[in-house]
Amino acid sequence: MVNMAIEYIHLILLEVSLVASLLLTLIVLSKKLKSLASLYYFFFMCAISVHIAGDLFFQLSTTVRDALFWIYVYWVGFFFLAIFFFYFATAFPKRKRLFFTNEPAKLILLLIPLGLIYILTYSGEFIKEIIFSQAQINSVVYGNLYWMGTTYLAIFMGLGLIKLFIDYKQASFESEKKTLQLVFIGIFIAAFFGMLGDIFLIRLLGFGELKLASVFMFISCVVMSYVVIKHKIFTITPVTEGFSKEKPIFSAELGRTYFIDEKSKSRKKALRLFSDLVRHNRQGLLVSIDHPNQIRQKYQLEKTPVVWLSDSIEMKKNSIKPNEIEALNNTIHLFLERANMAVVAIDGIEKLIVVNGSRKVINFFDSLMKKSIETNSTIFFSVSDTEKEFVKIYTETIAIKKTLNDLESKLLSRKISNEAYSEILIENWEELIEKEAELKIFEEETIGKISDESPIKHQLFIEQKALTIANYYIAKRKIDTHEGNEIVNNINKKIIRLEKEIRKDQNSY
Repeated sequence: MVNMAIEYIHLILLEVSLVASLLLTLIVLSKKLKSLASLYYFFFMCAISVHIAGDLFFQLSTTVRDALFWIYVYWVGFFFLAIFFFYFATAFPKRKRLFFTNEPAKLILLLIPLGLIYILTYSGEFIKEIIFSQAQINSVVYGNLYWMGTTYLAIFMGLGLIKLFIDYKQASFESEKKTLQLVFIGIFIAAFFGMLGDIFLIRLLGFGELKLASVFMFISCVVMSYVVIKHKIFTITPVTEGFSKEKPIFSAELGRTYFIDEKSKSRKKALRLFSDLVRHNRQGLLVSIDHPNQIRQKYQLEKTPVVWLSDSIEMKKNSIKPNEIEALNNTIHLFLERANMAVVAIDGIEKLIVVNGSRKVINFFDSLMKKSIETNSTIFFSVSDTEKEFVKIYTETIAIKKTLNDLESKLLSRKISNEAYSEILIENWEELIEKEAELKIFEEETIGKISDESPIKHQLFIEQKALTIANYYIAKRKIDTHEGNEIVNNINKKIIRLEKEIRKDQNSY
């Protein structure tokens, strides 16, 4: 009686999972087919639905013939979900040129599941026998070729997870890492709990094969579907504006990023240089806080894609909200990979800082600068008067980081002693921390968190922020304890000196 009740509950779970997975597939279809990754995920969900349907009707089968047909359906879904998960991983969250990422290679890889389906159907060595007991399925006997299917699943699911793990390690933003963590959680739910249910719980209770894996697989799909629907990225098709016979007004180097100091708010130099380059056979993308129609008219752009950095819902298909900096970053990355001699122009740095904070904007800069080198492309940042200080400090931090890397290389090659290395390391780390503190204070001043203060108080705020950053780096073990304590002591001395100066000024009044 208990066995029948458990079997009945299990069938209900399978039925609910099948209906819900079909609805989830339709939701993904209706909401998110704007990128290659979401298209692959849609096919992945279709394969999941086929897999769960095979599992459900296999359990309901009353004859060997019906059971054999539905277990074939079960495995067909399994074969295709593995390959489409791999395809999805190669395109999400942003495409990287790793293994088998070009479309012809992916079409060739489709021959593997098709070959496995042929073996499953015609060889007789994948599934040998289905054993019935008291008009119920008792077990499935697998043949000598069963290992091919399981090995294929392990390889392609594993390759997909490796690709996503590489993305996780290289992610520029914390929210992007959290997105990938949810994907890993989804796969873990399907793999671990499904295996635990099928191999240990169900077999120990004596309920045969293929019991809980499909249910847990559906639960994992709910988690992953949330990630895919939430993740925003535009696939922008690169186009050529035209070809001018005149010499370009500026010879922009490939693989370089330029911060352009603007003299005029109405007609930005960075955008003028950009519009000139796209008319010299360069494929461009423009990101601006100004309305796209005004941009096209002012800079004579007819074909070049323009992304509007705005909260407005007027042009939802061609706009990204300022707080969606990860989506902006991924969209530009994808464009740079697809375009020929790409050039990108971006304005609205101050708006990005106000909405996202200095740390995310720095990560955004770093990410695009690396990508411009990788793709041999050019990036222009339009810098207004209010943004100059931020960009100046940022470029200084880049120089300090380069010095730290060179210093480490000299130590490894024994071109510098440990004592000299430690002394110079402290000096450079202290300067880097100071610059990061200046960036943070600039952000707080920009958003109005800190009002205008005297130069001494302003410097005190920077040193207090630097102390917080230094302790954070020590806690995260980015700085050795010895060097870290030395830096903290030096910052504390500066804070004490500045506080004395402030008290002295107050007493003078």
